[in-house]
Amino acid sequence: QFFSYGKFTEADETGVQLGEFSAADYALSFMNSRKLSDQIQMGVAAKFIYSSLQDVQSFGFAFDVGASYAGADSAFYFSALVKNVGSQIVPYQNGEFNNLPLDVQLAISRKVAKAPFRVMAAATSLQRWDLRHDYQLTADQAEARFNLDMLMRHFVLGLEFVPSNKFNLRLGYNYRRQRELQLDDRTGAAGFSGGLEFKTKKYSFSYGFARYHLSSTSHHLNLILNFKEFKRRTENS
Repeated sequence: QFFSYGKFTEADETGVQLGEFSAADYALSFMNSRKLSDQIQMGVAAKFIYSSLQDVQSFGFAFDVGASYAGADSAFYFSALVKNVGSQIVPYQNGEFNNLPLDVQLAISRKVAKAPFRVMAAATSLQRWDLRHDYQLTADQAEARFNLDMLMRHFVLGLEFVPSNKFNLRLGYNYRRQRELQLDDRTGAAGFSGGLEFKTKKYSFSYGFARYHLSSTSHHLNLILNFKEFKRRTENS
């Protein structure tokens, strides 16, 4: 995985421009999954993380662990996931270790009867209730312990068009992302995402995009190879 933040203008405290610098994050992941039964599956992913911000670097290690349950007719799915369990190995500055962004998630999906659609809902960041930022709050809002805005910041909603088991189209909406990145006078498409996926027994290829801001959209490409299937084909040939 690779995420570039682009180039920035470097300046001193008086505003004199000194040049440009860039920032980027990289992650190398190794994944393994196993079926515990016909309906339950577990998986673990180990991630080696490298981050470069101007002239400082950081290394870290983390793993994700999850489990999923599939209904007997594959129309219903439930999953639980804990992401980014780990720590920095080498911090940006000596002795100043930062916590990784732990994320506890639950998700469900249901296929619409007699139609090629699947609806999904995920609850994210369950390890922390109030996800609001102080700069967005009035005094009365800061005192609130529960409201609909606080609840909705945990949810991501999705719709999937599945005409066959080898191809699908996806559309998603992230309320928290929209609330944090929208402009005061314009919402735009912040918080919306989409993508598509092609699957065979040997590989899976997917493309996705996510609208973060009126001026920023991220694009993702993902390729997964099934080495067991490659090995099986080689042995049979």
